[in-house]
Amino acid sequence: MTLSSNNKPFRTGIFIAFEGIDGCGKSTQIKKLVQYIFEKDKHHHIVLTRNPYKDTNIRAILTQDSDPLSQADKLAELFINDRRKQVEELILPNLEKGHFVVTDRYKFSTIAYQSAQGIPMENLIKKQNDLPIPEITFIIDISPEKAMERMKKDSIEIRGKEHKFEAHLDFISKLRENYLKAAEIQKQKGEKIFIINGERSPEEVFQEIKGIFDEETEKLKTLQAANILFYDSNGNILLQNRKGISKWGEEYHFFGGHVEDNETPEQALKREIKEELGIELEGHKLFKKWTHYSKQAGCNYETFVYIAPMPKLEGLKAEDGKLEILRFKDAEKFNMINGYVDLIKEIEKHVNNQLTSQTQH
Repeated sequence: MTLSSNNKPFRTGIFIAFEGIDGCGKSTQIKKLVQYIFEKDKHHHIVLTRNPYKDTNIRAILTQDSDPLSQADKLAELFINDRRKQVEELILPNLEKGHFVVTDRYKFSTIAYQSAQGIPMENLIKKQNDLPIPEITFIIDISPEKAMERMKKDSIEIRGKEHKFEAHLDFISKLRENYLKAAEIQKQKGEKIFIINGERSPEEVFQEIKGIFDEETEKLKTLQAANILFYDSNGNILLQNRKGISKWGEEYHFFGGHVEDNETPEQALKREIKEELGIELEGHKLFKKWTHYSKQAGCNYETFVYIAPMPKLEGLKAEDGKLEILRFKDAEKFNMINGYVDLIKEIEKHVNNQLTSQTQH
């Protein structure tokens, strides 16, 4: 199944990251946006998180060591490993549930801070390439002088003990440069990154953030797909063998594909089956509508799952991948996109119940 150029990826849960040098005003803007999202719709659920996530060693290093250039490799490793736990334990599960996830710092912080410590920026970007990309990243940009002025006004009780990155103006200047440089690099790769002038009043800053949030989320659309599993009464099923051609690594998949603009799921399925197998689809019925988050595609899908009796195999073509007859009972062995093995088991149970009912009558 390939992504249609007509559809824009959307997660039922939306991932938003806030970045910037210390003192830029991230915390104020995060609170304002979280409150806005919460009040915008009574169905919205928001999870607020931060980096570092759980690793207490990170904060210990930041406050006990005064040299801003020391322990760069160790900090990079600790931050990235800690972030992977955050993604696995908190970010992805909540995106899959359809929640908003807002994080105070994410991968740009490691890129900016540890490259300022001397690690090549491209290495830090590469180490985090497999992490989920936020739908929106806000970088609150202020001058190093303004940042230090703000930090000096905040009490220790509010901000906590000063850490080693906050005390050196030259280092903070390099951080700002790195944030802006990294943003340009990642924008070229398609990431949605917005540089926000943080030297205005908090309300002026928030009005810009709110406008971007509304505009970007309005653009997002749910991707729809229509897939089908063919089966017979002997426990056989027909799947696409996608070994060697899949960009996501699955070996088997259902037939079908995307629902294009102005198509119903059934129309899309008939079109796909005609293209993929060269036959007119008959005898099919909708098994279920399945809403799920695809980790591979990085977006949410509304998939219409159909079932149909096995077609005659003579004359079938395989436009994308090749045909393979497999068994319901072997589903656990199949390497498939998350959720599809469970779908096969559900369909097997449904088919067996039907056969049992027919036998009894």
